[in-house]
Amino acid sequence: MANFVDIFNDKLLEFLRELKTSFPNITQFVLYESLTQGAIMMDKNLPQQTFDANVIAKYGKQIEEKDESFLLEHATSSHVDESFVDSLKTIWRSLDDSNKQIIWSYIKLLVALNKKITT
Repeated sequence: MANFVDIFNDKLLEFLRELKTSFPNITQFVLYESLTQGAIMMDKNLPQQTFDANVIAKYGKQIEEKDESFLLEHATSSHVDESFVDSLKTIWRSLDDSNKQIIWSYIKLLVALNKKITT
């Protein structure tokens, strides 16, 4: 049986690597990747639990509806998870539809894996 927590972590790190590579001028993506790797080493459940509490709980309905307002209208925050959304907001307006779709695909995949873990 697949360990969905491990798959979640692998896909989250893959997403962060893609962002870091595609947007080298957004240095926060390097930080997020390092913080995520550290969190996984401390407690492999932590990234998924953080995602569930700080992304799904706040933006689950908007993500389900592919409502990009959670990216575009999101207030700036000092929390790392919300700062990540702020970084996506920075690049979102400049992306073409194809690149937006790739980001949505990663987000939807993380949501689906989160659901497998929590149900």
